[in-house]
Amino acid sequence: MRGDVAFYAARFSGKLLGIPVTLTPDLPFPDGIPIISPVPISFTDPVIELAFVDCDTLTAVPALRLSVP
Repeated sequence: MRGDVAFYAARFSGKLLGIPVTLTPDLPFPDGIPIISPVPISFTDPVIELAFVDCDTLTAVPALRLSVP
């Protein structure tokens, strides 16, 4: 993905500074944690239930293989 990239997820979990965090539409960022930060925010061990991706350029390599007996 390149350019302006936005991920829309049904669920996102990972570790923020070693602290497990799970975000869903019903459970957004806790109060006191800014959604927009002047410095990059990095999560480790991310798990994303992806619903939609919007980006300027998307490049993928197909990995689907079918075989018919």
